[in-house]
Amino acid sequence: MSEEGRPPAAPEVIVASGDAPFSDAVARELGALTLSATIRTSILALLSELRARRAAAAIVDLDLAADEPWSLLRAVREARGPGPLVLVAVSGIFTRPRDMIEGLRLGAADFAAKSLDPRVLASRVRALLVALERRRRGPGPTELRAADGALRLDLAGHRCMVESRGRGSGGAREVKLSPLEFRILRDLLARPGTLVTREEFLRSLWPDDPDRRHLSTLAQLMARLRRKLGAAGAQVTTVWGLGYRVRPSTRD
Repeated sequence: MSEEGRPPAAPEVIVASGDAPFSDAVARELGALTLSATIRTSILALLSELRARRAAAAIVDLDLAADEPWSLLRAVREARGPGPLVLVAVSGIFTRPRDMIEGLRLGAADFAAKSLDPRVLASRVRALLVALERRRRGPGPTELRAADGALRLDLAGHRCMVESRGRGSGGAREVKLSPLEFRILRDLLARPGTLVTREEFLRSLWPDDPDRRHLSTLAQLMARLRRKLGAAGAQVTTVWGLGYRVRPSTRD
């Protein structure tokens, strides 16, 4: 929250392209990921926007400068204000490997063909922003625990430990989780007491294809995770039609 008690503004992403269907589709998917999209349709408008405001990211269509795409990237790099800018280059013309390598060399954090599914492009931008924020904050927690300490997730060692309660229980046992099961539990324990929506899980588990057809697989993974956790699985509750949450946890 800000000092005035208002929630922080959504990170702003500039989408610069003369291709209206492309811009509109990408802006829509960015909005679905709680990112604020600003569309600009010319190089002049893009550079003015960068100089005037501090955007978190920019998706730049190099087809705006089909004769001088690399000059455009240099101009963007010079026009941006202080602080980091996640720059993603896209093109329907410059899609050869050597073009993409050159774009990355000139400062783009990612380079994609415009034919890429807008959902995937938006998810890539979000992932880059999340990674940037993590680096800014420094190392995160290495372990997550459930409220009663019975459930422990070792992030560094990629291990899940469940404490056996009661006389003669024999201490903790390791629960073997698949990569997707581990990610589900990590996402839940990282946000104790908070609803994690099904759509958020789709983007986390299948970032390149967050389609709702995966919802049945998500339900199966959740059921299997609970069975593996045994009594500790009761910490995970279903909010019908919306998603899942876990009781508040403590972090070491």
